[in-house]
Amino acid sequence: MNLPLHIMATAHCLPIQQVSSAELDEKLGLAKGKVEKVGGVKTRYFAKPQETAAQLAAEAARKALLKSGLDWQEIDALVAFSATMDQGMPSNAALIHRELGLSATEFRRLISMLLV
Repeated sequence: MNLPLHIMATAHCLPIQQVSSAELDEKLGLAKGKVEKVGGVKTRYFAKPQETAAQLAAEAARKALLKSGLDWQEIDALVAFSATMDQGMPSNAALIHRELGLSATEFRRLISMLLV
C-alpha cells in the first residue's frame, strides 16, 4: 500500500551561541585553522544549558507550520530525527509534542529516530 506523503514546508532553529572554528583553535591552543581543517566546519552553534533539543525542534516546527499555511489538526504525524536526544525515554518526538503544547490527540503518530 502506498500512502501519499507531502512535505509542505521546512524550517530550522539554531542555538543562540555561535562559535567559529578560529575561536576553538584559540581556546584549545591549536594552530590557526586546525579545527576547520579537521572538521570541515567554519561555524558551530552550541546550546546553552537551558536550551534543549526539543525546544529548538518545537520552534522549527512552529516556523514550518506557519510557512505551510496548515493547522496542527491537518498534520498526521510528528517525525523527529536527531543526533542529540534530550534523554532516552520518552523520545524527543514526545518531548517536542509537549513543547508545542499540543493535546494527546493532536497527532496520530509520534515517530522519533536517533541518528548515529
